[in-house]
Amino acid sequence: MIVQFCTIVAIMDLSSRVFELISKMVIWGVCGGEAAAHTPKPLIFETSVLDLSTLSEQGGQWMKTAEEARNQGVHGGFTRDGLRIGVYVCHCGTNIAGVVDVDATAQYAAQLDGVVVARHYAYMCSDPGQALIKEDIRAEGLNRIVVASCSPLMHEATFRRACAEGGLNPYLFQMTNIREHCSWVSDDPHAATQKAMALVGAAVRRVALQEPLEMRQVGVQQAALVVGGGIAGIEAALRMADAGKHVYLVERQPSIGGHMAQLYKTFPTLDCAA
Repeated sequence: MIVQFCTIVAIMDLSSRVFELISKMVIWGVCGGEAAAHTPKPLIFETSVLDLSTLSEQGGQWMKTAEEARNQGVHGGFTRDGLRIGVYVCHCGTNIAGVVDVDATAQYAAQLDGVVVARHYAYMCSDPGQALIKEDIRAEGLNRIVVASCSPLMHEATFRRACAEGGLNPYLFQMTNIREHCSWVSDDPHAATQKAMALVGAAVRRVALQEPLEMRQVGVQQAALVVGGGIAGIEAALRMADAGKHVYLVERQPSIGGHMAQLYKTFPTLDCAA
């Protein structure tokens, strides 16, 4: 069992300006849509004392980069050179097609920039549906795929595998949910179809900005950091240490124990708290 304890002797006092800057960084990174794809990787500070001037300077540069991406038309369009996007709208039996006009949705997708194939099919997750994607990748030279169907929790892995088997990087695929988000929550076919079109359009714009990724394995150090040396922190540190993990317990006060260490006796045993 190894538990290392250290005391933080200096606590940063973040000014309101820094909090404002951090909040803006989060807004740009999370809500920036396609512009967020053009921002640098998040800042990682490995030192125990954060240089606030560095945070302000680098954070400002981050927001400037996002603003430049927006000004270059990322929100209203995207770089169309070389894009060959295939869009597939699933009927899911009557689960989707019973409410959403899948034919109109596919026709709408066919008019979007970069889309060269737009189809609708009864069950895209079926073997024939997956084969349709594979065949189009090879025959049409597709380099991006969008499937409008059910929840990604059910079949995102299915369609990524189909893309890979067709010769396309599986991360150049985007799935949008027009079942749980449209047909299952609406009794209005027109409104559901309009929303389905909007979701398909958003997926097409997003997939255009995606880049190929590769899976890799990296070594992981079997260690954990527990912040706070109160009763909960001590218990968590001991349990992980008993499991064979190297644990670093960090507490800002000179001693551990938290509020419990300040008590004289505890109920009902009246044992000494310290």
